[in-house]
Order: sequence, then structure tokens, then C-alpha cells
Amino acid sequence: MCVMTDTPSQTNSLFATMLGSALSGLVARIPCHGLDTLKARVQQNNQGTLVSILRDLLRLEGWLGLYRGFGVAMMGSLPGSCLYFTSYEVLKERLSPALPPVMAHLCAGLGAEAASCFLFVPVDVIKERMQVQSLGGPIYYRNTRDAVAQIIQGGEGLGGLYRGYWATLASFGPFSALYFALYEGIKSRVSGEGQQQPMPLSTLLLVAGSAGAGASLLTNPLDLVKLRLQVQRGGGYSDGPEKSHQAHRHYKGLLDGVRAVLFEEGWRGLFRGAGVRMVFHTASTAISVSCFEECKASVARLGF
Repeated sequence: MCVMTDTPSQTNSLFATMLGSALSGLVARIPCHGLDTLKARVQQNNQGTLVSILRDLLRLEGWLGLYRGFGVAMMGSLPGSCLYFTSYEVLKERLSPALPPVMAHLCAGLGAEAASCFLFVPVDVIKERMQVQSLGGPIYYRNTRDAVAQIIQGGEGLGGLYRGYWATLASFGPFSALYFALYEGIKSRVSGEGQQQPMPLSTLLLVAGSAGAGASLLTNPLDLVKLRLQVQRGGGYSDGPEKSHQAHRHYKGLLDGVRAVLFEEGWRGLFRGAGVRMVFHTASTAISVSCFEECKASVARLGF
């Protein structure tokens, strides 16, 4: 039996991938977190408009309200992004010889999401609950540490940190699969089949952002229900006594949530927040993927 070991170039390439992926998550989170908060508020609120929700948020909490949950998101970005992009690159390399390109990218994207969900779901639960809460609401998390303590000790247990785990995988799995299939396909068409020359940064930003916009629109219904599952507590949730119209009935799972939204809010309800989600993912993926590609290439050039 032949035992395969990594060559120095393979080890360097893996190191470049890991460092580039870790940095990409941090860099993308800083400018895009506010859009993520606004997206969460719009998806949770089944009546307000984007403008009215933003106006209320700024009136009650100021611009800093857009950065609720930023601390835990930053803490989770480095290891989560590292695991996400590295898993994708490794899986793509393993699957490409055996599958057609589109299938290899779809499967690698799905596998990367499945691996990283273990880290991302607890971060998302805390981040999203902090993003949608209002000052004076029935449950108010002062910071990440307080959120973890209240979730674990307040009746939900450790499982509360993984609320909506399967819904997350069912929503972001297709998103990642579609995203990487679109990204690799557009990149191949733009740069030319088999072309190894790196694309200009402006072109890379455009390609990555376009793929993010398409994937986010197609998977918005799953993301909306996933968010509502993660922020619900006990028999439902609300955003404070003054926002009682935001309370949704308790969703038992992803399919039950989709059915409930269709029945209560119609088809348009499934696409609440789609516009701001597309803006968020266009910016986030353009920055993170471009940063990932550039960092990976730079580290590789330095010979680490």
C-alpha cells in the first residue's frame, strides 16, 4: 500500500489557503455587518418596510444599532471562514478529477457549508438574536457572554446555541453550492477556459459579487425561515412590547416555517428582505472571496 504525504508545495498551498480564508472573513465583516443587521430586522418583521425599519432602528439606537452582534461575529469569522474556504478548496481538488466541473463545485460548496456550520450556527444564533432585539424588549442580551449565559441557563440549554442547525444547513448549503458553482462558472467564462492568469481585482470583485447576488436571491425563502427559527424562544418571539405585530407563531422546523409564511404572508413574504440580502451578499462575497484569492496568491508568492 502506498502512503501519500504532502509535498512542501502542497503544504505551502494549504497554509496560503488557510491564512487567506481567515483574513477574508475578518475583512468582509467590518463594512458589511450593518447590512446584515438590517436584513435580519426586515426578515423578522412581517409588516414594516425597509425604510421604516431602518428609521426606527436609527431613532431608537443610532448608527451603532446596526452593529449589534458585531463582537461575536468577528470572533467567529476567523475560524469559521478559515474552515469554510479551506474545506471548499480541499473538496474541490479531491472531487474535480471524478466529477464534471459544475457538480464538483456544487458538492464542494455544500460540503464546505456542512463542515463550517458547526462553528457558524452558535455564532449566528447569538448574532441574530442581538441584531433583532430592541432596547427595552423582554429579553435583552448585554453582550456575547451574557447571551451565552442566558441561552444555556435560561431553559434552552446547550442545544439553544444550535437552534436552527438543520435549517441553517438546509438554507446555506444550497446557497454555498449555488454560489461556488456560479462563481467558478462566471470566472471561467470571463478569464477563458484553462486560463491560469489572475484576473484584475476589479473583475474579481464583479464576478464574486454577481455570484453572491444570484445565490442570495434564489435561497432567500430558506434564509428567512432559518433566521426566524434561530431567534424564536419558547413559544415564539417578539421585538419588544411596542412591536407585538412582529410575533410569529412557533415554527416546528424549516418546512413548517415555509408553509406558515406562505399561509400568513403569501409568496411575497418568502422574499422579505431579498433586496437588502442581495446587497449584503453582493458586497460580502465580493470582498471576502476577492480578499481570499488575493491573500492566497500573495502568501504563495512569498513562499510560506
